[in-house]
Amino acid sequence: PPAPHVAGRAQTDAMCHAPAARRAVTTAPAAAERGTLTPHAVFDALNAAMATAPCRVVTDVGQHQMWAAQLLEWTRPRGLIGSGGAGTMGFAVPAAPGAALAAPDEVIWVVVGDGGFQMTNQEFATLRQEGIANVKILVVNNGYLGMVRQWQELFEQRRYSGTPLSGPDFARLAEAYGARGITVTAPAGVAAALAEALATPAVVVLDCQVERESNVFPMVPQGKAIDEMLTEATAATLATAVPTPAATPAVA
Repeated sequence: PPAPHVAGRAQTDAMCHAPAARRAVTTAPAAAERGTLTPHAVFDALNAAMATAPCRVVTDVGQHQMWAAQLLEWTRPRGLIGSGGAGTMGFAVPAAPGAALAAPDEVIWVVVGDGGFQMTNQEFATLRQEGIANVKILVVNNGYLGMVRQWQELFEQRRYSGTPLSGPDFARLAEAYGARGITVTAPAGVAAALAEALATPAVVVLDCQVERESNVFPMVPQGKAIDEMLTEATAATLATAVPTPAATPAVA
């Protein structure tokens, strides 16, 4: 049989080049069956919207960045703008004006989590002041610092510390800046909201309130090799495991 690293490389190559193979390990969680809005439904609708007009995507940092890379269909070079591996939360909204001015005839989709969005959403003022209208901001809002929360779920038995987030009504915040704000809470509303955003000649914020505990798969745990990546199925055992408490030493 092939060496483990060869098998792992073959799996990642298949995921990169075949959408069906990618979706086999990035499947939507069971929330989809309950009618809850999943990140996967949001990105499916964004894929369709991206096919209707020339566009570029600016991502922030977090789970949404991984979903964008996995689930969007990239058909042109330099179509994705991100901070690379720098882990710069808050990157996307300030980067959008530059992308919009460089490509004034294209739609600039900003994909950002609710955590990163609250770090730099004051750049609404720049967008309004400079009259930049071709920016559409899609907030994947799960009420957490999602990437850290996922690690806490899988490896710390859901001991959520420092990851739950509060926040304002993002649609109303957009309107306070003179932009258009739309709140989406159900799968049936995503496509119409994206179409409305494209038809609006101004900055639009779509607050997509997704399933709170959706996870990104596959993932490689710390200290593991690429052929030891976790999928949704293999991670389920970790999420339910409860460590055995250490014995309390007797006091003399």
